Amino acid sequence: MEFDEKEQFLHRVLFGGLTNRNAGFDSSTIPHVSPEDFEIVIDHCVQTGAGICGIEIFDVTRWERDGQVDFCGVWFPPKGDLEWARALARQYAGQPSITVCASFYTPEEMATHKADPQWREQLIDLEDALGGGIRKHAGTSAQDQGDERPDD
Repeated sequence: MEFDEKEQFLHRVLFGGLTNRNAGFDSSTIPHVSPEDFEIVIDHCVQTGAGICGIEIFDVTRWERDGQVDFCGVWFPPKGDLEWARALARQYAGQPSITVCASFYTPEEMATHKADPQWREQLIDLEDALGGGIRKHAGTSAQDQGDERPDD
């Protein structure tokens, strides 16, 4: 699947019918949704066979006031199904200033990865190169002081 096809899959299939909350604070090609809508995205992943590479969460409270967003963290998948993503979305549910975005594997990419026994180790190597194992990497923001964050 080429980039344009992958972007169309992302916007039409995984995020289709949901409200994009990206008001210009991220690339226009990256949809952001509420934690509640992200659970629908997860359902779409399950239905289509797509996978989640990682999730980023932002607090957009300051966006309208001073054009800034707070990065809450990035989470990478542990082994297993998508329940880790669903649990993460639920921990942020009910917070209207939170947006969620993610990077995805298309169903074709997931099939390729599952056929390659090394794909999990390659993901771990990539995440180690980015600064740590497959765990949450917290950003620095005012929210990081004192708030507990999910560990996966």
